Amino acid sequence: MESQSLGPQLLEVLQTRYAIGPMTRIVALEGGEWKKLFRLDGVQASFVVSISHPTPLRESVVYEHALLHYLHARLPQAPAPIADRDGNTFFAPKIGLSPSSP
Repeated sequence: MESQSLGPQLLEVLQTRYAIGPMTRIVALEGGEWKKLFRLDGVQASFVVSISHPTPLRESVVYEHALLHYLHARLPQAPAPIADRDGNTFFAPKIGLSPSSP
């Protein structure tokens, strides 16, 4: 698998929390001063993972995800955050990374 700076610990957490299956390619995406973006291509589907800077408030992430859901409802090609097995669209992992959303 080709990978660009998405650690194996985080990939394992994402695969477990979101049931996204095995990944065949991970590519860093351009853009974002306050977050890192990665495209994950898997056997089942492709996803974008956003790793935020550690300073945003939880409310900011909730607002951003609500906005993405709103846009997706009106513009289907705009991706909506996916929920994990617990129904959350982001989390703060305990492996030294900031909030993330696929």
